Amino acid sequence: MLLLTWNLAGRIAKLKSQLKAISKYKADIMAFQEVTVTTKELLREELSRMGYKNIKDSFSLSKEHHMLTGKRKYGLMIASRYELKCTSPKMFNVPWKERILSVDVITEFGKIELHTTHIPPGSSNGWKKIEMLEGIFERLNKNSTKHRILCGDFNTPKAELEDGTIITWANGTSRGKRWDDGERNILYTLREKNLHDVYRKLHKYKKQDFSWHVNHGNKTGRRFDHIFASDELNAVKCFYDHSLREKGLSDHSAMVAVFEP
Repeated sequence: MLLLTWNLAGRIAKLKSQLKAISKYKADIMAFQEVTVTTKELLREELSRMGYKNIKDSFSLSKEHHMLTGKRKYGLMIASRYELKCTSPKMFNVPWKERILSVDVITEFGKIELHTTHIPPGSSNGWKKIEMLEGIFERLNKNSTKHRILCGDFNTPKAELEDGTIITWANGTSRGKRWDDGERNILYTLREKNLHDVYRKLHKYKKQDFSWHVNHGNKTGRRFDHIFASDELNAVKCFYDHSLREKGLSDHSAMVAVFEP
């Protein structure tokens, strides 16, 4: 079972090129971030042509359509070859409910609870970032009888060291313990509830990589995009496709994971 997650950067002019580029993966499930009201219908149309008959988006579930502008213009989409059943965003105590999309994926391996999210950056949205992370952690920080996957663009961490040390965006600021915990609980603590960082589970911490990079100046790349999953899903491969970012299709690399439950 192949899962691909990618922040599309809201680039409507690049959309057909984006989908053509990832079609090589023949993914079973795809999760997209930075979908917009403008791009969602074209996305649906093109994905249907690619054979994805099961498509869900967070705009359709939102009760606050009048609010989905400006900083809140971005939503989410999941496309799958498997049947999808949406669950309510009300299950998450988060301020921007269009930034979390949850489905049950009906597979031959059983039902998989899948969540995708796009956490707003703290630099431009302040504590909304932490309120989002706290709400997701509160909902998922429990034992579950279902296999679970959480994926998307988390805008964290600031850095990871080879010894496994995680540096959050609270480091070197006055933001304090609450901010630090907000990021760290998702990145680290959720593994206690069987939601493991798939990339780090397979590659450990000596392998340094990133999924986002400003394409000008000397800014450092960041590993902002993640897939967390239950051990029983048996992830056997996980990597970033940097060629998509290098071609200018997005400012994010796509992330791919292969599971053999």
